[in-house]
Amino acid sequence: MKKFFSILIPLLLTVSIVRAEPVESEYDIETGRMWGFPNYVVTFEISDPDIAEVIRDKTGGNLVRFVNPGEVYVRATFYSDGEPVEQYLYLFHVSGEPKGSNAVNRSTFAREVLELVNAERARYHLRPLRLADDLNRYADIRAREIVGKFSHTRPNGENGAKIIPRGRYRGENLAAGASSPSAVVHQWMNSEGHRANILFADYEELGVGYYFDDDGQYRHYWVQLFRTN
Repeated sequence: MKKFFSILIPLLLTVSIVRAEPVESEYDIETGRMWGFPNYVVTFEISDPDIAEVIRDKTGGNLVRFVNPGEVYVRATFYSDGEPVEQYLYLFHVSGEPKGSNAVNRSTFAREVLELVNAERARYHLRPLRLADDLNRYADIRAREIVGKFSHTRPNGENGAKIIPRGRYRGENLAAGASSPSAVVHQWMNSEGHRANILFADYEELGVGYYFDDDGQYRHYWVQLFRTN
């Protein structure tokens, strides 16, 4: 399949797909995952909008996000110079917990992340962290900031951890796309640098920020801030 470089983004569609059409590929996938062809100009048609949705990434491309368990057909139409050139039908078997915005329970997220982090620290005989109200507030600010610029550099040019006004050691973890505390902690623990922050022995306090942006590239945005006294 050739790469297409046309800047035209055709209209997004959600239609009924005829099951008798031949299926190009069949996949098992979990809710919360995104799927697509980021290097191509492509549109998607979805058989069941309750199971999957079409979203736009920041480059203007289209992706499919799976939000509820079930089976869903996705038809992908590829374009070159504004004209459709190839079309394929895919079948997805979606498993897992609902990941749509209605499944979000923000009020308990900080405490749940703290419990999961402390469980990881306990495995290495490290003292547990405690939540700090001021760090939670700073982390919420950072979570909103990274929607527009996913970076450890703040919009004002400062390092993200400098939002913490005091502390001998200060650190920051960022994540995007995970829709639950367990998913985001798993994501952090599978990244060497983020894992090192979680397991840094000298840290004493934790702040957790979360922000949901339905128009954002990843929709779910997370921040951990760490501090020693």
